[in-house]
Amino acid sequence: MLDHKAALRPKSGAFDDERVIKLAVLAVGGQGGGVLADWITDVAERNGYIAQSTSVAGVAQRTGATIYY
Repeated sequence: MLDHKAALRPKSGAFDDERVIKLAVLAVGGQGGGVLADWITDVAERNGYIAQSTSVAGVAQRTGATIYY
């Protein structure tokens, strides 16, 4: 039986781009895009991934649209 989790988890010391998962969460201010991005980061870290996220503060007041990476 295949261990699908092991296939997705990056190997220790892996630097090549083939194991990188890139994700963008698009939302309108007040829809919880930041909370969702935090949840995804937490789940990834708990499953052995090195995860990070970022956002641009104050964009919802200027443009209404927010993007979290």
